Amino acid sequence: MKSYLRFLSRNKLYTAIEVVGLSVALAFVLLIGSYVWQEYSISHENPDYERIYILTQYMPYGALDPLKEGIPEMEKITLVNDLEEVIMEYEDERLVTRGLAVRGDFFDIFDYEFVIGDAGCMKSHTDIIVSESYAVKLAGKPELAVGMKIVPTEYPSQALTVTGVIKDFEHKYWKYMDFICSGDGPLNDSAQKNPVFTLSATTFIKAAESTDEAVLLEKIQTVFKQFWGERMPADRTAMFADMIGIERFDRFYFSGEEKNCVPVDRKLRDDIFGEPEWKPTSEGRVLNNDYFQGDLKGIEE
Repeated sequence: MKSYLRFLSRNKLYTAIEVVGLSVALAFVLLIGSYVWQEYSISHENPDYERIYILTQYMPYGALDPLKEGIPEMEKITLVNDLEEVIMEYEDERLVTRGLAVRGDFFDIFDYEFVIGDAGCMKSHTDIIVSESYAVKLAGKPELAVGMKIVPTEYPSQALTVTGVIKDFEHKYWKYMDFICSGDGPLNDSAQKNPVFTLSATTFIKAAESTDEAVLLEKIQTVFKQFWGERMPADRTAMFADMIGIERFDRFYFSGEEKNCVPVDRKLRDDIFGEPEWKPTSEGRVLNNDYFQGDLKGIEE
């Protein structure tokens, strides 16, 4: 041991390289370990996580009521639009923020801890719930942020009122979000303008206990065939409806479980930035047969 220490003291460059290399390697191990732990636990915070499903295709704004009314096995449903780079103005300050525009039963499906207020404090389409850290940026203290008016610069006539504060979005599906607002409010107007064909919302449902996934998926597809049936040719309606899949939410992250809702005519893909695979049908029509269902573990055919 002493001879090794003497060797290190005499070879300072070698020692420096060894120490830096070991430090970097250890830092990467800790970083990857933290990331894996977070992804494994991301959907298990909710006690009903085994009953929460995500639709694997984006849905239109107008899909909420047809799904809610047409499927008795669906206890709760929410449509969520991600809002990025929203510039908010208050007094003389401007901040670039990220948030969620939600419709339906968002707080009945996702269990967020409120610092101030509760799930019922977003009563108006101009009410907004902010994260604790964003509240501190606004007013110095969370309690002082409640009641403040903040204005999205894109909609200067639509001031939003802070009505609640929740714990920061840590270890959740949506990380680093600053606020939650109503999906019926001004920040979600692009989805509202075309409530049938603008496919922009991620849909989450809470199913009744012992619900059969295959039956649930079939009913969802049937609802959409009716929803789009009056507005599109039958073949296109069937094609769009058949593209819809469901997956239990906790299986989206390192599940290792078999994906069981992939349409029979599609190929499960994990390389979402790869070149799409196009296959002609028996009639010679070229369709996109790729089917993406997120699983950070990697998807195997």
